[in-house]
Amino acid sequence: MMKLIEYNKQKSYIKLLIEVPEDLYYLSLILEKNDIIYSWTTRQLKIERATESIKGKRIRVYLGIRLTSFEFHKFLKNLRIRGVVIDAPEDLHIKGSYHTLSISVGSELLIYKENFSPLINRILKMASAHYKKILLLSIGDDEISVGFLSPQGIEIKFTQQLFISKKREKGYSLLKLYGEVFRKFFEEKRDIINLNGFNEVIIASTSLFLPMLKEIFSEKRFFAGKILRYVQVSEGGKAGIYELLRREDLKHFFKDTRYVYEKEKIDELFSYLIKGDNKIAIGLREVRVAADYKAIKTLVLNDSFFFDINEKEKIRDILEKTIEASGEIIIISSESEHGKKLEKIGNIAAILYFKIVN
Repeated sequence: MMKLIEYNKQKSYIKLLIEVPEDLYYLSLILEKNDIIYSWTTRQLKIERATESIKGKRIRVYLGIRLTSFEFHKFLKNLRIRGVVIDAPEDLHIKGSYHTLSISVGSELLIYKENFSPLINRILKMASAHYKKILLLSIGDDEISVGFLSPQGIEIKFTQQLFISKKREKGYSLLKLYGEVFRKFFEEKRDIINLNGFNEVIIASTSLFLPMLKEIFSEKRFFAGKILRYVQVSEGGKAGIYELLRREDLKHFFKDTRYVYEKEKIDELFSYLIKGDNKIAIGLREVRVAADYKAIKTLVLNDSFFFDINEKEKIRDILEKTIEASGEIIIISSESEHGKKLEKIGNIAAILYFKIVN
């Protein structure tokens, strides 16, 4: 959950702390052109000489920029915000020049906006909503994978191959050998398997290893204070993580996560489409008409509209009219499986309160 440190409506600013990678996703939905953003960054000094200007060392500096554009890098886990420097230490002589803030986990931002519209307030509420956060741990005989569910879908934090020698002393079981390897792995990866923000851990493995893993994780030094759930899968590693999400008998584990909530909305939308129900609008043109009639009950759109400032401006009127009509807004990750389904029908659709006759 994004940490909202301060929200001053009178002075039109918010202070945010980025705590987990998915916070960057919501930050990109909040940002608008001409927002003024303050954050710590680095800037390369320029040393002026009589005949030339040479680059000096990079220094850490707190500065403010007026936003012109931004790029969300899912795989790099950062948001690059570009703008004109409006406030910086005088000795740097950089006011009026362009600078890019690289925002990642741990970054703190102060954001001034011309006004906090109902749309931005709605997105802030979405960003701080208390959805269940689940860490996925899948263990096989030759691979261990750690992942989680974000609004974008399954995120694999890391995968490590296991190389276990089958040669062993007489009377030394292979199962015991695996037990030692697993214990060593979890001791060494304690810092990498960061549990901050996760409510539960689902541990998936084959029938051979699952009893052993229950014994290992019963030791208090592993996952203390977290809800642990054990699931038998046909194969460990990455394959096991994807199996968890496919299985119908495990759906109840994920029912309160953001990913599943969005998937259910897409499924509902497509059920209307398949039935030929007239209380539905597909594509930007139809949805715009529905918004004008204040007819939108549930608006579903891909986040690709938000990653380009000009595209966001095109749909602002639709979003604001949906809020006026007390409609629900569901922003789907275009990278997810259900986001790709939505892309095929124009990236935007709506379930309506009533049928519109054109």
